[in-house]
Amino acid sequence: MKGAKPAPSDGEDRSILTREQPLPVRTIAYGSEPEQIADIYLPAGTPQGWAIAVHGGFWRPAYDRVHLRQTAAAVADAGSVSVLIEYRRNPGHPEQTVADVCLALRRLPELLNETFAADLPVVWGHSAGGHLALLAACREGNNVHSVVALAPVTNLKQADSENLGKGAVREFLGAPAASHPEFDPAQQSPPQCPVTLIHGVCDSLVPISQSRALHRLWGETATCIELADTGHFEVIDPTSTAWTYVLNALNAGPADPARRASSVASSARTSGGDITR
Repeated sequence: MKGAKPAPSDGEDRSILTREQPLPVRTIAYGSEPEQIADIYLPAGTPQGWAIAVHGGFWRPAYDRVHLRQTAAAVADAGSVSVLIEYRRNPGHPEQTVADVCLALRRLPELLNETFAADLPVVWGHSAGGHLALLAACREGNNVHSVVALAPVTNLKQADSENLGKGAVREFLGAPAASHPEFDPAQQSPPQCPVTLIHGVCDSLVPISQSRALHRLWGETATCIELADTGHFEVIDPTSTAWTYVLNALNAGPADPARRASSVASSARTSGGDITR
């Protein structure tokens, strides 16, 4: 992760960001721009589905997909083909960023040209990547089976007013959030696919109020899992206790929505998480 600097004063565990990141099996282009590329990680056996990951970093150029490679590899180790996309991050040009994620959802199935790609993918993202995954699902619902958003920024107006990421929202949009409702998940109708929000109660970078607010707005479309004693980065750390919830939500993707909700709820109850619908 380029430019990542530890900030122990906020109490967040950033160890996942400094570990050795596994290289992908291959990297492919899904568009003509240099940033329109995707890393591919493959499971050891027959794929049980596939998942597209969208990295976070408050939409800033300094933070690329590399810091999420260990997480993407862990998804593949659990049995799914794992695809980690890059996208343009030019401050003041949110349309480029969102267009890239949507393009990836449309193009990757034909580019991969594998049997598993005939099924719709689970799309997941962390932090600002969770925001992009949610927004892309609202725009590309026919190309998404389900969404898993980890510690997501869901309400840009609220995030802007609270100055999350030291002005990250306004930097991303190039203007106050109120002037760009088209990029705010909280201002959209719920997507047609199921949504799972997983958020640490102790997250100091993107407060859990972000997931709670979207859950209230989207109602039955969304399931919200709140994890006690969990911060911002544990949800992408395969060695953390939070990882059980993440894998369960991702692996529930190929099932029908009713079975998926039941599976996620079962995991939360047996692991001690607080689940709301």
